[in-house]
Amino acid sequence: MAAPLDASLLERAQELAALDGAIAAAQNAGGRFLVIEGPPGIGKTSLLANGRARATAAGFLVLQAR
Repeated sequence: MAAPLDASLLERAQELAALDGAIAAAQNAGGRFLVIEGPPGIGKTSLLANGRARATAAGFLVLQAR
């Protein structure tokens, strides 16, 4: 299910695996809650964008707000 790797997400295998795990759990009716935190500039927005893309590719309707 993994989406193509984004060059801006180097060394994020653990975080991407957590996203994939949450998506797989949701597909099997077992929801999960993830928290993305870190200092400014560490790539949280890019990680969330990749997570949205992965969920969309898995067939989920993804909503976003700011």
